[in-house]
Amino acid sequence: MKIAKFRPPFVDECPLDLPKLNQITGKDWHYAASGKAGIYHALRSFSAKGNVALPAYACGSLLVPLRRLGLTPIFFDCDEEDLNPSVASIKKCLQENDVSALVAPSLYGNPASMSDIELICKGNGAFLIDDSAQSFGAVLDGRFLGTFGNAGLFSIGPGKATPGAMGGFFWTDNLDYDWKLTHHPLVHFVRWLLFRYGRQKDFFWSYWSCCLWILNILNVFLERAHFLYNDGFGSFEECFLGGTVHGMLGGAFAFRKKYHDAFMNKFSDGKKFRIIKAIRGQSAPHKIVLCFETRQVAQSFYRYMLAMQIHVGMGYALLTEDTSNFPCAEKISGCVVELPIEDHSERMKYLFAKVENFVDQN
Repeated sequence: MKIAKFRPPFVDECPLDLPKLNQITGKDWHYAASGKAGIYHALRSFSAKGNVALPAYACGSLLVPLRRLGLTPIFFDCDEEDLNPSVASIKKCLQENDVSALVAPSLYGNPASMSDIELICKGNGAFLIDDSAQSFGAVLDGRFLGTFGNAGLFSIGPGKATPGAMGGFFWTDNLDYDWKLTHHPLVHFVRWLLFRYGRQKDFFWSYWSCCLWILNILNVFLERAHFLYNDGFGSFEECFLGGTVHGMLGGAFAFRKKYHDAFMNKFSDGKKFRIIKAIRGQSAPHKIVLCFETRQVAQSFYRYMLAMQIHVGMGYALLTEDTSNFPCAEKISGCVVELPIEDHSERMKYLFAKVENFVDQN
């Protein structure tokens, strides 16, 4: 039995219905080549200057658009319980620093305290970007994540709540923003091939593996050669983008919550690890995320699962080396492990069994 890289479920191909998405969410969504591209657009749309606040524990790609725009990142802590932005730390950060914008990601499909963060940013004159790259489809206070603040985004990728080859969508309340797009169809086509045949059809371990290895090399080169922050999508991608959005809104990925809930029921006793789960709102889990008490045990579990041919991921590296003001981020750093959820009962039964073996043996 083998559980490979975060393998996305198949989606029914259908036209991309942005008017319907706009109607359901109350926002005017536009395509962006990636989640970080959406942040880049959002920051540009309200001419952010100087300092931009980010969580100390988050995906490193958040730093890329800031570097491109010459902005300075400053950091706030995470909440130890769900790993999302700490409201108390955000308050302190905005009171002590001159901040033009704040990026608040909701991690692992679990809603951050976006209503509170929205009020804090408004009271301190900071633009708020609601980053639901990992959590689109989750709901808080009757609103979809990604719709709070002054701008929002969600991302499409194999290991995301919205699975697909690449891309994403964003909105901004600056209606005069320049929407002019560039086009690099070869980059998008290579990424689409890698997704279609490397992830969905799981050909990495077949006679196609050599071709896919070459495509991976080409993909790295093309991404370095082209700056995609203002890139449009090709016609060959539209039906997949449409299928992903339609699938998320239509409940096509409900199996993820079923397995996530089953895992919580089975391992709720807290031995060796605690399960990261939503503490507010309605979640859209797409991974099973565990936080171990020590880095040593987390690494031991990580190696064990790889030996059992189960693809796992470690949590994020902290975005800052100065952790003196971020005790929660420092505490969980190196202790987070991500497990895949697949629409395959035998594979998930195998994963559950191997986790149980680790707990029993340690």
